[in-house]
Amino acid sequence: MDTDPSREAAVAEVADVLAGKAIAGWARLVWRATLYAGGFQERLSVFDSAGVEADAVATAFAMGLVSDRHAREAATRLGIALRAADGAVWHAVELTVEPGRVEAVVNTVLTQSTGHLPPTYRVVVDAARRTQPEHGPDTGNPKAASGDPRRVVELAQEYCESYARLMGQPLELQPPATEAEIAAAEAELGVTFPADLRALYGLLDGEYNNYGLFGGPTFLALVDVVDQWKYFSAPDEDPPSSHDDHVGIEGHPPGTVRPVTWHPRWIPFGNGNDGNFFAVDLAPGPNGTVGQVIEFGVDYDDEPVTFVADSVTDLMADLLARMAAGKLDVEPGEHFWVFPTNTQIETPDYSHRVTQESLPHWLATLSAPDAVQELFISDGDTVDLSPLAALPRLRILHLRDVAAVTGSRGLSACPLEQLTIIARQADLTDLNGHPALRFLTVRGVTEPALRLPATLPRIESLDVSASRVADLGVLTGYPTLRNLTLSGPQWTHLGDARPPGLATAALTGTSSLHDAASWARQVAPATTGTHWEHSAALEPR
Repeated sequence: MDTDPSREAAVAEVADVLAGKAIAGWARLVWRATLYAGGFQERLSVFDSAGVEADAVATAFAMGLVSDRHAREAATRLGIALRAADGAVWHAVELTVEPGRVEAVVNTVLTQSTGHLPPTYRVVVDAARRTQPEHGPDTGNPKAASGDPRRVVELAQEYCESYARLMGQPLELQPPATEAEIAAAEAELGVTFPADLRALYGLLDGEYNNYGLFGGPTFLALVDVVDQWKYFSAPDEDPPSSHDDHVGIEGHPPGTVRPVTWHPRWIPFGNGNDGNFFAVDLAPGPNGTVGQVIEFGVDYDDEPVTFVADSVTDLMADLLARMAAGKLDVEPGEHFWVFPTNTQIETPDYSHRVTQESLPHWLATLSAPDAVQELFISDGDTVDLSPLAALPRLRILHLRDVAAVTGSRGLSACPLEQLTIIARQADLTDLNGHPALRFLTVRGVTEPALRLPATLPRIESLDVSASRVADLGVLTGYPTLRNLTLSGPQWTHLGDARPPGLATAALTGTSSLHDAASWARQVAPATTGTHWEHSAALEPR
């Protein structure tokens, strides 16, 4: 980066705000942040003259960073100045402030996660390989579409008549879509709509700003269907982070809806106006129905996507039945809401937390072992995983603050996709060849050194940066590995023998953005960006 007065002035402003908020006795401040168009993520460290760091939480409140408007505005202006200088999507920033002086390091290749220190630095090695949402294999034999195009039109007309009678005014409906318009939308999405949804668009091409046709969610016009589908299908352009490792939870009934948060063959047609959508599901689970109605969106990022009805026809029939039964909230001319469909089926309790000591009793008294999909085990001595073979749908397992982990063979029959272990010892050799495991994190293992499975045919993400690993050479046998997190010495030991298909690489164990940038140039030489370092005097306060 060349000299840019606006950028340098923005650095000085942030440093001045931080220095002005510093607690008594400070000698050095280190502010780390990732700045992007939508905001920033930050972490501040404060050191006294002896180099001792103050408590992070107490420091944040003492300096007013949680609620201080000036600090937020200064950081926002810094982000704007940096983007104006180089046009990058995000910037990793490290400001070191001492009385009368500031040093800045800015990098557009790296991101830095500062939830724990030292930070975790990430670099995109190959953007084309970045992990996209897991859509799941096309397995099973879902039932054929069951909607009735003639019946859904009759139901929609009956619904509109009932709405007008109850509200004292008609729904504001769009004119019908033509056959050519429906076909054009299908072509753009690469699908064929279920016959009942096509018939509904042949009756009306959505509605205006009502809470209407579906008892709440607005019926989307075809142009909005296409726009929403494109939005959800867009490639991931966010900075790489640990949140890339996401495992969906399977809803209920089992096998009805795929355990994902989005699928390109989900066609959103109803907008709940709350970040959630009704969609017809053209890629159901093995026990589902093509064209079934599901609800997905912002409330389902960490929850199972909801099955609603077997078809749009059944959705309309259920709405009318509930209206006839008085299951609605109406204020004529103002408000209309039909209470959630009684065909929705609540997902049984799928997530459980137990201690190592209580694990045997919990397993012995568990009433629905086939409902457990996520399990947290913590605080104890040796955890034997062998009994977990009794959990046929276990997808996510976290073990924290235990002495040792044994019996990994017990996981071989589980559809386990994510495994996180924080322990002093762990034997994972029996996970060799596990057919489902995608995300593996092991921290704290030192003696004996961790031995990784020789093969993991679906592994996508691996973090062993905080463990001593016996043989990193096995990583070359992980052809599906996309995201790898190691410490500096581990990366050095690995050298050029890096897995060939990496999309992102991450570094832990260093507190210097300058050093992390040097590492990034070695592991991702083809990734281009800017690196800027700046030192300047600060006006005394």
